[in-house]
Amino acid sequence: MYQARVRRAVSPQVVETASAVEAEMWALFLAIGTHWQLTDDTDGYRGRLQAFMANRVSLDVAYLGYYALAVDVIADLKAEAGSAQAAYDKLFTIRPSGGEEDSDLAAVKTRVVDEFIAWRLALGGFRDFDALNYRGYFGGAHLPDSPVPYRSRDDAP
Repeated sequence: MYQARVRRAVSPQVVETASAVEAEMWALFLAIGTHWQLTDDTDGYRGRLQAFMANRVSLDVAYLGYYALAVDVIADLKAEAGSAQAAYDKLFTIRPSGGEEDSDLAAVKTRVVDEFIAWRLALGGFRDFDALNYRGYFGGAHLPDSPVPYRSRDDAP
């Protein structure tokens, strides 16, 4: 049965994310597509990402801290790895041990990176991996002169 999510009383109704944080989260989002070699057009995704982040913060104000912490963790990884893409690749594949020394990394990995990866792959990755209908997700609106975003009757095997 459906359960409504309860908005926390301390969470802001209107969310304003610092532009530096928003820019880094967008770069992270784009790097996910590069890492997984996704070919979909990301032009319309920036607004969706902003809405996704605002939704997370409105449900749990701690996400403001997670996004700011992600900027710091990514900066540290960039300095260590020598390039932005190498830092992102490490961030996508690392599995934090959960020890005290990588608690910031573990928080960023689970609360930001893994959520962005799942969401990014759902937005357009399923088509690159040859799945037409993945768990009920359709590829977007049906626009004139564009292919239907679902498996049509004509496509049936």
